[in-house]
Amino acid sequence: MKTALILLALLIASVASASAQCICCSCTLDGTMRALLVPANPLNPLGAFTVTVKDNACNPLPNILVEVIVKGQVTGQIRLCAGAILSGRTNANGDIMFNIPGGGCSKVVNALEIRANNVVIRSYDVVVSPDYNGSDNVGQAGRSDLQVGLTDFVAFVAAYSGGPSCHDYNNDGLTSLIDFTLFGLLYGVRC
Repeated sequence: MKTALILLALLIASVASASAQCICCSCTLDGTMRALLVPANPLNPLGAFTVTVKDNACNPLPNILVEVIVKGQVTGQIRLCAGAILSGRTNANGDIMFNIPGGGCSKVVNALEIRANNVVIRSYDVVVSPDYNGSDNVGQAGRSDLQVGLTDFVAFVAAYSGGPSCHDYNNDGLTSLIDFTLFGLLYGVRC
């Protein structure tokens, strides 16, 4: 089940970057980059993903600084849970695991970037979360409240059976039963 949920959030691919490093990370079938945030304890595996940094010969690169830059935070479209870890160094296998808990929806170019040694190696144009709606901790309406609840369900129902939306978690172009299954698994989850 853990593997299936991770695959919903991240489809595995390999790409080469301009910096002579390749990364094994997530990509989608239609080329739209999409990342999934889950408003939960950072130890919860539902939103976990691994970044692997390699050289041109695809040998693992240890001790590389990897950072996740969430640009939607600046505009207020994305809120991260306290304790979210956005950087670290790769291990001997060139791997680093992230689990970035948060909520909201951002659909802008490079809404989330993954950088290795300050070089962008992957960017996402869409960042989504089942925690889409509500009132944040300072009372600002329409912003993620860092829990999946009734206001999020109402927003999901409004998008259900439609095309791509902030609730199309698996990026298949539909807000469908697959997305509802993930939403249901996370209902009631909070930071």
